[in-house]
Amino acid sequence: MRYVQKNPTLDQLVLLASEGFCKPVTEALVQDVSKHLEDSDFCLCVEDQGNLVACMLCTVPLPDVLYIGGTLVLPAYQGMGIKAQGTRYILNDRPDLKWFAGRTQSSIVW
Repeated sequence: MRYVQKNPTLDQLVLLASEGFCKPVTEALVQDVSKHLEDSDFCLCVEDQGNLVACMLCTVPLPDVLYIGGTLVLPAYQGMGIKAQGTRYILNDRPDLKWFAGRTQSSIVW
């Protein structure tokens, strides 16, 4: 798998969210994903053989804080530690970031 900072299209993220959350594509889903993307400073995408399989939407709200505002992972790739590896990737790439926080919709995390 390859981790890369790049901006996916809204369509790519909507499909990822639809599959990741097992929800149909609706206007509400498009608006939710659009808002998360708009609120992000950058995205960390995870690709497998050139295909987008996960994305972390990130902001830096304070000079040394990474905030992960949303993570989308295809079902076949869930449980593989992609978010943990992605967080390490970002913190290694950005040594100025000392802390991180996140938001989740996962009932497992709640």
